[in-house]
Amino acid sequence: MGDTLSGMIGGLLAQGYDPFDAASIGVYLHSQSAQMLSRLRGPLGFGASELAHNLPSVWRQLLG
Repeated sequence: MGDTLSGMIGGLLAQGYDPFDAASIGVYLHSQSAQMLSRLRGPLGFGASELAHNLPSVWRQLLG
């Protein structure tokens, strides 16, 4: 999961976000995606790629 978080933060940095903001937003989105998947999947868990693929749903929820 750390690779996913690092990639998210790196992507935000590449878009011009301040490093602190990029880290804060990345951690928040990462945790929201994990919580959403936990509610859907239950105790069986999920992989890092599923966490990344769920990010558009998290963005929609935040912006919607």
